[in-house]
Amino acid sequence: FPNNPAEWIDSDGDGVGDNSDTFPYNFLESADTDGDGVGDNSDAFPNDSTETTDTDGDGYGDNRDEFPLEPDRHSSSESSSTSNSAGAGVCGFISLAFVVAVFLGIYVLVDSTRKKPSKPKFDQQVPVTHVIQQQQIQASVNQLDQQRRQALYEAEQLRKQLSDSASYTAAQMQSMQEEMARLQETVAQAEQEKTEMQDELEKAKSTTVVQNITYNIQDSAISGDINATGLKEKDD
Repeated sequence: FPNNPAEWIDSDGDGVGDNSDTFPYNFLESADTDGDGVGDNSDAFPNDSTETTDTDGDGYGDNRDEFPLEPDRHSSSESSSTSNSAGAGVCGFISLAFVVAVFLGIYVLVDSTRKKPSKPKFDQQVPVTHVIQQQQIQASVNQLDQQRRQALYEAEQLRKQLSDSASYTAAQMQSMQEEMARLQETVAQAEQEKTEMQDELEKAKSTTVVQNITYNIQDSAISGDINATGLKEKDD
């Protein structure tokens, strides 16, 4: 850099001096506009420090996307759909209420001699919560895998540079070796956290299955599919 006294070396060969390069050992990255630690070329939202990835590619960052693994669903689209259908919902409610009243009257007349216990409505919030939790865990797994792959790529580029030791000074070689060690540590840590998150995801899925089976048994018992009295007489 003969015309810039503040720069004299470009370690990654990207045309940006080390003093001005936010990622001096990564030729794919030189700037981090939003200062979130992810280079602009790898950052899906280079001007938004709160977002770096968009797993489902729907234009909404994972942090603010309620459904980061479903490109056709996110909080904004649902809000828009709700507002658009509000008018139709009011009109439809009146018609639906009339139809329900008619069928209810017919049911009372036809089944007046048989009094069945009403089936309680189970709170389905627990299964829904587990589904959301599974989506969040899966998004974290995907992000860790992306970090691991990025670190592996950068480590490979450094390895190629280190193989040409004659082109660098001893200080530069030392700096690149330290960066290589850091990247290797990042890969190992990301792999470990990814494994732990995958184990947690499997546990969450198992919990949801068990709860769904429990709800089905309770529903069957209340609706009369499981006759507790008949079972008792059989045991006697």
